[in-house]
Amino acid sequence: MAISIETLKDDLKQLTDDFKEVMSSFGEKSKETIKGGSEKVGSALKSWSESARGTASNAYKRIGSRGKDVVEKSRNRIAVKPITYVLTALAAGVLAGALLKRK
Repeated sequence: MAISIETLKDDLKQLTDDFKEVMSSFGEKSKETIKGGSEKVGSALKSWSESARGTASNAYKRIGSRGKDVVEKSRNRIAVKPITYVLTALAAGVLAGALLKRK
């Protein structure tokens, strides 16, 4: 069983080449996996972003609508009893001024 040095060198070179090929293949597979994963994450983030944007837009519209309703109701109430609301606002201002002056 005499194995020559040249045979060992050839086997070692073949083993090195095989290892390089395996590592290259592994690297390519890893790149493909990472690329596929990043595409899925990107798609999920885009979907979530669109959903969040729609929800926020709807909430903004509802808040704006309710705010307009409150302002309109307040204007109507003030129109019915203007002196009552003016005196109430004056009393609140005097009270707030007195409280702020004491501190």
